[in-house]
Amino acid sequence: MRFLAGLVIAVLFTAILHVPLRKAPWVFYVLALLLDVLLIAGNYVSFPPWFREYFLFLFQSNTLAMGFFTIVMFTGVMSNHSALKKTLLSIRAEISIIASILCIGHIVKYGESYFGKALSSISSMPSLRLAATLIALILVLMLIPLAITSIKLVRKRMKPKSWSNLQRLAYPFYGLIFIHIYFFLLQPARAGSQDAVIALTIYSIFGLAYLLLRIGRYLHSQKALPVLAKTVDSK
Repeated sequence: MRFLAGLVIAVLFTAILHVPLRKAPWVFYVLALLLDVLLIAGNYVSFPPWFREYFLFLFQSNTLAMGFFTIVMFTGVMSNHSALKKTLLSIRAEISIIASILCIGHIVKYGESYFGKALSSISSMPSLRLAATLIALILVLMLIPLAITSIKLVRKRMKPKSWSNLQRLAYPFYGLIFIHIYFFLLQPARAGSQDAVIALTIYSIFGLAYLLLRIGRYLHSQKALPVLAKTVDSK
């Protein structure tokens, strides 16, 4: 249910604030960084229970970031004739950067304990938790170039083909996110946690939906290529 809450908030944010986000994205980047600071501060400051339950939960499992990444993902598989896609494409990079910034708090908060344990006592970690941690490390390494090259100033300095090739990392990145979540949730789900089972089901539905839509877009593009070639040849 956390994922759905994060997705709803991300959708509402995008619907209400897409114009100011396009005009002044750095304001929102700073706000995202401040949210990271709050999450990290939770390791050292005792926040009220209501604050943790109704606010920090959106960031503890990267929930809000995942909501924004979901918008970015599904924008890519929308119809090219969709007015919604045109609107989202104008702020897709900004949404991606916000999601990436929000990941910083999650990485710092949990990275020390999980990465540190993996390095110091790798044999003592449960296999699923170890796999999820190693995938998390790969995700961090992939996230850095994807986030940096989403910045428009950086993109303008790159060759279009180089930028496009690098951004193709987004596809395995999205896939590894779902695998990372799956490995983390599988153990509590096996132990009988209803919350974990529900979360796995929801993530699986969205992951499968994206995969099917992405395959459909690919097949459609392959069918369109011969038609385009004939059109070009006839001119």
